[in-house]
Amino acid sequence: MLNGKVILAIIVFALFTLACVSAQDNVTDDVVSLGDECDVIQSNESHIDESIHSGYWVLSADRNKLDLDDLSEHGVTDVFLNFRSYEVYGKDDLESWISNASQKGIHTHIWTQIFWTSKTGWVLPVVNGSENTEFFTHKIDELNMYASLKGLSGIHMDYLRYSGSQTSSEEGKRAITDFVIKSTSSIRQINPNLTISVALMPNLNSLQNVYGVDYPTISRYFDVIIPMVYSGNFKKDREWITSTTRDFILNSNGAKIWTGLQSYVNDQDLTHLSISQMNADIKAALNAGASGTVIFRYGVSENINFNDAINLAVTIDAKPASYVAVFGGKYQITLKDSYGNPIPSEKVIFTMNGKGIGSACTDSNGIAKIKLTSKILKSAKIGTNKLVIKLPDGKTKTVKITVKKDKPKLKISKKKRKIRITLKNSRNDPIKKAKITVKHKGKVYKLKTNSKGKATFKAKGKGKVSVKFKSKYYKSVSVKI
Repeated sequence: MLNGKVILAIIVFALFTLACVSAQDNVTDDVVSLGDECDVIQSNESHIDESIHSGYWVLSADRNKLDLDDLSEHGVTDVFLNFRSYEVYGKDDLESWISNASQKGIHTHIWTQIFWTSKTGWVLPVVNGSENTEFFTHKIDELNMYASLKGLSGIHMDYLRYSGSQTSSEEGKRAITDFVIKSTSSIRQINPNLTISVALMPNLNSLQNVYGVDYPTISRYFDVIIPMVYSGNFKKDREWITSTTRDFILNSNGAKIWTGLQSYVNDQDLTHLSISQMNADIKAALNAGASGTVIFRYGVSENINFNDAINLAVTIDAKPASYVAVFGGKYQITLKDSYGNPIPSEKVIFTMNGKGIGSACTDSNGIAKIKLTSKILKSAKIGTNKLVIKLPDGKTKTVKITVKKDKPKLKISKKKRKIRITLKNSRNDPIKKAKITVKHKGKVYKLKTNSKGKATFKAKGKGKVSVKFKSKYYKSVSVKI
């Protein structure tokens, strides 16, 4: 936020429709056109400190379940308290609670809902082709009421979008942008020190084309953007948390990014994610450049120690291994955190001698497995190879993989002048299309085994017959008869 700097701007907006949808409570649907002069106070370059922020979204029903001392000890810096707390507890009680939280080093943000509430359902930003002025005025008055709360640290907007069930129009998109400009400016006139944040759907393309949110533009007016990177709901892995966080950072025009993370399996399964998984998710967002993380939500989450997550160190348990080139085999590694807990759902990339050979995700025991096929081993080299295990945060470990030749079995039998040759590997499987050298009476003959690993040679006259097999992936073997 540019403290105390007021930019007079005439902003003319053509009407256009907006449709938004949120995985929590953040919708903005309305078209607003600024045809007159208004004081616009823009955010960014703001009062927000550079430390890492950690917090929870908290429903009003869960407010009094919070142990503020415990939260503070566990590194919680911010609580996004649902707006119904104002209705349930009253202004005086709420301000007292905010003061108490502040004394523990915890900032309180009022978590509001813009274009959707359980009472109203979805509200369109544009009605009959015009900005929903009456709703805008009512909602901004509500936000101003919260902004006047003594000791409050921030206003958080949810459901700033269309529902997603309809395609947003340019009028709708402009209306949502207009609401953002008007509301943030009004809030800052009441309290310029508030951190104004918004929760957004996690796909930048969908934000523009489905939910009617002009992200690059609105990111000029918010201090903090919180993309709802709920990997369980969207059936994504941890790498998606990293890439989505980076996308929002790269496309922001000044707003800080605090990544919103899901603390349970998905909306159909409220089973809590393990501490080790949450720690790894938090670390993934921070490694991507996020300035903080917010957990959705308190009440369906383990008791996270954000200090552990921020300082999380990952250990790659990977050992040297040996394989026979023609057989291949499985290789596995284990990821553990600083406390020896397995790290699940982490993508691991494997390269052999600088060439990518595959990737795998760790299971609930922190184990990632990859199949080193005979094709992979044959493309390596007989002897010592370097297998590199790489994590999304760039951490690597290199181990030695030894590739050996197989010891084949060569048998010959003679019936009169007919020599029957059988070639098998060490597992007694036939070696097909193998080139065999036969020597007889000073002459050299080249044979090739059939699908059963067999070949036949008819000797011309008496004398010893020497049979030899030599290959890149097999030890040399010879027999005389």
